[in-house]
Amino acid sequence: MIHPPPPRLFQWLGQLQASRPWAVLLLALLTLVPAGFGAAGLTFKPDFAELLPDGKESVIEMRRVSARLPGASTLSLYVQTREPNPQALEAFVDAVAPRLQGLGPEWVGSVDAGVKDSQQFFEKHKLLYAGYDDLKKAHDEVVERYDYEVAKAAGTLLDEQDAPPPLSAERIKQRLQGDRGAQKAEKRDDAYPRGYYENADGTYAAVLVRTPVSGSVRTAAFRQKVEAVVAEVNPKRFDPSMEVHYTGGLITSAEEYNAIVNDLAHVGGLGVLGVLGSVLLFFRRVRTVLVMGGALLVGLLST
Repeated sequence: MIHPPPPRLFQWLGQLQASRPWAVLLLALLTLVPAGFGAAGLTFKPDFAELLPDGKESVIEMRRVSARLPGASTLSLYVQTREPNPQALEAFVDAVAPRLQGLGPEWVGSVDAGVKDSQQFFEKHKLLYAGYDDLKKAHDEVVERYDYEVAKAAGTLLDEQDAPPPLSAERIKQRLQGDRGAQKAEKRDDAYPRGYYENADGTYAAVLVRTPVSGSVRTAAFRQKVEAVVAEVNPKRFDPSMEVHYTGGLITSAEEYNAIVNDLAHVGGLGVLGVLGSVLLFFRRVRTVLVMGGALLVGLLST
């Protein structure tokens, strides 16, 4: 069976590759320039949220809410001393927290240095969180005393011996707190009695920095800024043994990102070397390896 000859264009390309292989290879390499510029703009997003369908209402709502949050990631500052020294830890936290917030909303969404603000807020507004039964008892006592005073002033009171107990602001406050008020006050915030995220021994404390920063480059820049703030505060002046370490979702996500990129680079590099090595062993010509390697490189950068 005789096969028809290939088209003249293919014949011409074959003759050109055989007669001028270096020119063809140089032309293929030149096509990598625009492809390389285009590939340089690609980014890798390791967040599993990127796998969610964009058209789903729940996903759209999730991303809308996330855009309004002060920060999507958390950088935790772990402050430690060798010996118990809660005063030094708290002084460092009070000094570093406003400086971290001063980095601006571009880098810092919020700084959580403890539960002091929450404690003060609930202490000031705790009567707003009274139970329904306590509210009803307080309401009944106020109405009963009011009716008694009105009847007494109008002269229609039938029995003055059965007078309800007198009311005062302190009594109403106690009634709204209920029988559990004292117990709640005793049990409140046992984990952080001093208002800071520190252990009971006073050897370490934590500061949580929520940030909208993402991406390896901006993450590295943000950590450098935080480290510069910590160095400026100088934890050693509070306690010679004080050390500051960094952890949190921002650090772990950056480490996972670097691990994935390194794995892809190693696996891809070893795979390409293995293929080209097999080609070299089969054809025993370096020119063939260069031609096939260039073709693979063109395809990888183009896609």
